[in-house]
Amino acid sequence: MEVGIKNQYSFAPKIPKSISKIGLFGDLIKGRFPLNSLVLISGEGGISKSLIIQNLCHELLRNRFRCVYLCVDEHPISVYQNMILANLKVKNYINSNKLIFVDCFSYKLKLNSGSNSDFPTVYIQYPANLHEILDILSNLIKNGSTFPAKSAIFIDSFTELASRYDINSSLDFIKNIRYEFCKKSFIPVFLTFHFGIKLYEDLEQIIEYHADGIFDLRYDPYYLQKGTLVKQFRIRKLKGVDHDSSWHYFKIINGKFFVIDGKKLEVDEFKYQDINEKWSEDRKY
Repeated sequence: MEVGIKNQYSFAPKIPKSISKIGLFGDLIKGRFPLNSLVLISGEGGISKSLIIQNLCHELLRNRFRCVYLCVDEHPISVYQNMILANLKVKNYINSNKLIFVDCFSYKLKLNSGSNSDFPTVYIQYPANLHEILDILSNLIKNGSTFPAKSAIFIDSFTELASRYDINSSLDFIKNIRYEFCKKSFIPVFLTFHFGIKLYEDLEQIIEYHADGIFDLRYDPYYLQKGTLVKQFRIRKLKGVDHDSSWHYFKIINGKFFVIDGKKLEVDEFKYQDINEKWSEDRKY
């Protein structure tokens, strides 16, 4: 473990400490969203974690944030195409350097991503350690000083990133990025994590302890037993602000995330409670 990095990523932009609202989640967040937050978006594969984080990125761009998007699961071109298909108009933000894709995908397949001048990305040739990624993120944020001071970081997904390092290094990365960006500079960090992979269950629980916010996604266990996939969302944890922590149904319509307000379903309430409790026991909360 490297030591002596106390001031390595230090910078103090004059930015607000909160924003009035993240419209994506409607009224589920009751007050101002604290910008000094590391937020974990957790759910099983195929439940729209990436699409939600892309919607979040687009909303913050529209609110004059400068966004750095670390692409780990997919090539930046794939991420861009997904955003365009979802009608998230980000081309101008890319051209004006307000949305920066960091390619942490291509090196695995030995793709020469850096030579693609038609699609600007920051290419990480091979991250020898997670401190190198912190260096790159820090430099990208500082180099944006001519743009609006508000910034945000997105990592999709941290599960894939953590798979290349041991659990202690992955945990140190979370602690570092939370302290250096979220706490010292009020730069929110949003990262996705796949649950259901036994190898990473311990890591997930430790990260949940350190995270300032946890957004859970799942398929409703009641309807899952009936063979129907109905998606649900909740804000399990968000420090410093009142929020609705109950489960809500959501839909993806034309690539956009929508919480379904006040949806009532005809279910056996007692059976649903038993199934829900069993699901919580399996997930250890």
